[in-house]
Amino acid sequence: MDKYKALYKCRLCGARFYGKTFATTARDAAGYVVHMAAGVCGLSPTEPTGLHLHECADGSMGLAVFLGMERQPTRVAEEKTESGLLED
Repeated sequence: MDKYKALYKCRLCGARFYGKTFATTARDAAGYVVHMAAGVCGLSPTEPTGLHLHECADGSMGLAVFLGMERQPTRVAEEKTESGLLED
């Protein structure tokens, strides 16, 4: 079963990373994205938030924005950590 993970990007340093929110169906993932676009987000602990504080590698504090719910095949999802940094 695939997973969909909340993906963010820091406006300051450009780092992309996963948040703690995940969905197990495409329909749930799409719902999160639509809610985010409508400004209805973070209403429950399971929903992603629109903005996320990010500690950059150089110690700066950046503001990360929600990009969407990224689909990951089960094998890949199990290999990545919940908040692991991604390579561009």
